[in-house]
Amino acid sequence: MKEKKDSYIEIHSDEYGFVDALKELDKNRKWFVIDPREKIEFEVIDTPLLGYSLAEKFIEGTEMVIDTVNNSGIFLTVNDKENYLLRDTACYDFVTRAGFTCPVQNRLGKERLCELLPEFIKKMNKPININFCYGKITAALSQQYVHVNEQKLVETLRDNLSALGVVKFEEGYLTCSSVSCSYKVENSRILDSYKELLPRHFSIMVGADKIVPEVYLRTGSSGDNAIKLDTYFRYGSRRIKVGSEAFVHKGEPFENFEKECRLLLPRFDKDMNTLSKLLEVSIHNAKECANNLLKEVGLNKKQYSKYFSKTLSFISGLKINNAHDLYWAISNITEEMKKDGVSNREIDETNDLLYKMLRLDFKKFDYKEADAA
Repeated sequence: MKEKKDSYIEIHSDEYGFVDALKELDKNRKWFVIDPREKIEFEVIDTPLLGYSLAEKFIEGTEMVIDTVNNSGIFLTVNDKENYLLRDTACYDFVTRAGFTCPVQNRLGKERLCELLPEFIKKMNKPININFCYGKITAALSQQYVHVNEQKLVETLRDNLSALGVVKFEEGYLTCSSVSCSYKVENSRILDSYKELLPRHFSIMVGADKIVPEVYLRTGSSGDNAIKLDTYFRYGSRRIKVGSEAFVHKGEPFENFEKECRLLLPRFDKDMNTLSKLLEVSIHNAKECANNLLKEVGLNKKQYSKYFSKTLSFISGLKINNAHDLYWAISNITEEMKKDGVSNREIDETNDLLYKMLRLDFKKFDYKEADAA
């Protein structure tokens, strides 16, 4: 079995290369169960000196041990003989399974946390399904978790999208704990009625014929154990999230995922209606409205400050008069993040926050509308 550090990521623009990487991922992971009645110990390994002194305990070698020192800083021993390095994702799973939250984890510190975890896991008395991938424990899940082959997911999605039009693979991301990819549907008439509305409302979306539907698949072996399908509209390199994700838990039959894939066409119809209604909402002060909306969904926090100001500057240079165009313009924030090499996970989280705007009444955030009221 090969080893990969916690920072490992592959980005593919070629579908065949992506599928080959998924096959390789599946070859280099194994699943096994830890019984809570076994002797389970968590130990801190958070200094290079300690890492070098303990390296012989692990067949993965010194380099992987030091990588753990620089990341989770914790390893697991089962029955005094089996030693496993933990990734951050696995630590998160163990902590949440024991009933802790991340803030509590930070306050306790690693030493105290390692003392408490075995006790709480034993009290829960439930077997733990372990995902060991590329040399480390990557996830610790409930027994209800069903391992799904990511290659099969991708192929099933593609087959269903092919029925809607010409499908083009956009990009694929792969880490030890997560997989995501996107496909756009070209030469399709799915969005025709939506595109016809844009010039009637003097939309700034010039070249609307280039807007295409896109589906984004994301799944992981850690966290909420879900397969998610997001619907987007893509315009050149920019894309906006227009539909909430279809959520399939990995304890559910694979047929449920196939069902969600078959429902993509009606979901795109719903998405068109959502955006079309925004064309009818007048905006008088785009920059002020954007500022208020970004704050409302939490995109004014410190980690977004740079992109927050850039987005407002970008909007200032546009002639925006409706909520539809404003949403497209605000979504440019993810384009700026991508240029800076921000992680795929952070961009996904940002898109999820942006999507919350579609549930808001834009008029209430446009100060001229508020004054008139």
